[in-house]
Amino acid sequence: TATDNRVGSPNHAILEPVAPLPGEPVVLKTTASGFLGSDLRQVLRQLGVDQLVLTGVSTNSCVESTGRDAADLGYQCVLVDDACAAASAALHRATVADFARLFGRTARTEELLSEL
Repeated sequence: TATDNRVGSPNHAILEPVAPLPGEPVVLKTTASGFLGSDLRQVLRQLGVDQLVLTGVSTNSCVESTGRDAADLGYQCVLVDDACAAASAALHRATVADFARLFGRTARTEELLSEL
């Protein structure tokens, strides 16, 4: 079905334009937070990562859940406002404002790229 997001289903597949290169780690995300039910924390630890850039959909669900968990685990996080989306602009704006207040910082793509 169109809502079948189980591991192995077509909706869970990685799209070719963003497919990992050979040897790049792949984390199977099966919950709202990328940290729960996956080995994301271990992968990041092995890579020496302590800062995360958060993008994706839905801003007020998966992106926020992952960002909250990351902040609680001590990661420095930036939520990229114009690289996230939600079911409505109001939900998106509220999440971005709340994230900046409590969990990390927010930036726009252009701003973040100029910093990098």
